[in-house]
Amino acid sequence: MENVDDFPRVKEAEDVIEYYESEGDIATGKEAINELLKTPDMAKEEYESRNFSEEFPRFFVMRELRGVLRGFQADFQSVLIKRMKEQELYPDGQQDIIDYQDHIEVYDGPETIKDVLRGLNKQGLDIGRDQSDKLVIVTDYMSLFNDMDVELFGIHSDYLTLLGSAIDPDRPGIGNDYGIPWYDFDIVLTMTEGYFQEYEDDPRLEYVAYELAQYAAIYLRDYVSGGVEVEEKLPKKAQNELTAFVDNYPESGFVSVIEDAISQYEANNWKRVDIAVTQDMMLKALGFDDPPQD
Repeated sequence: MENVDDFPRVKEAEDVIEYYESEGDIATGKEAINELLKTPDMAKEEYESRNFSEEFPRFFVMRELRGVLRGFQADFQSVLIKRMKEQELYPDGQQDIIDYQDHIEVYDGPETIKDVLRGLNKQGLDIGRDQSDKLVIVTDYMSLFNDMDVELFGIHSDYLTLLGSAIDPDRPGIGNDYGIPWYDFDIVLTMTEGYFQEYEDDPRLEYVAYELAQYAAIYLRDYVSGGVEVEEKLPKKAQNELTAFVDNYPESGFVSVIEDAISQYEANNWKRVDIAVTQDMMLKALGFDDPPQD
């Protein structure tokens, strides 16, 4: 990007410089600035140069790269919204941004938007729409690693596929950027459960188990909400959805939570009550309360 003045982390970097200069600790300030201004492109180069081993698991570096990407997603989101407002880009103009994001040379929109698109392309980020039809910055994690020509297989590639097609790691649950409605969260949950079953004897599962269990807690809590607020009555379709899960997946570790929700709803005339779903509950439901050993 040619103009980064409105990038949030640039302002943050200026504040960091001012602080460490006042403290007389330029060396520490330089390290902080380098980390703050590390772009996804730079993080990808670091990833590709690492020598992986069981002592330095690939999962840790994948998570680090995802963290950098997530931070830049938020920054680009802020800049894109600000510049669209400045240019008064409304529905038609916003659709052009999506349509031409990979063909900037034929996009005839404002130069400030082209600048954002060039930055997104360089960092491996895309523009999509969320469930409320607003433009959002997204990342196809599996495609990203494939483009890096990094050899991924088994537990690694399936993990990225899960995050890239089912679990939205940036906005999990209701309101996710993948456009998955709450009544299809049964698919997300069973895919997550399948991942744990597939790699239940693999010690490396521990690297992502707690993260995936936290996501599962969000998706299951939103699933049993039936798409309504607390004290609102679940429509018949939502009631049928929850009972169908119990019938269709009787062996699932999530069934006990769903059965408990149904029981409480029935006692409350099918009005939603707040059902507690925790990470620890999900670890147990996913069979990971006793992690595999080397």
